[in-house]
Amino acid sequence: MIRTHWRLLSTLALAACGGDDTLIIPPPEPPPTPSILLTVAQPGPVTAGVNAPQGSTGTATIMRSEGFNGSITMSAESVPNGWSVSFSPAVLSADVNSTLALVTAPAGVVAGSYSFIVRATAIGITTATREMTVSANVEQGN
Repeated sequence: MIRTHWRLLSTLALAACGGDDTLIIPPPEPPPTPSILLTVAQPGPVTAGVNAPQGSTGTATIMRSEGFNGSITMSAESVPNGWSVSFSPAVLSADVNSTLALVTAPAGVVAGSYSFIVRATAIGITTATREMTVSANVEQGN
């Protein structure tokens, strides 16, 4: 009699669950995606004119997330004609999270604001970009 009740309860329980005895387990959550966040501190004004052009530095800072520890390569794009941008260091190893961007104006630069794109690239993650703007002041000759 106990077996009969047990079978009846089992049948009712299966019927209440749709009649299928398959256990449904939801898929696991995907692992977090490693990423980087790029911020830039704008360089000070560049002065050019009678004397040789001067450079100015800004800082590009990387924040790593979700365990990303790969190297990151820094570059500049859409740099105005005649200007130069270099990074020190240009490749950030796992324990380095900031770099100096040296921005140099060309001789004869016209006073104004100039913008370009700073790009942080690493294998296996989304590339991060930010705009950097530098002002140019022109010295007057004597």
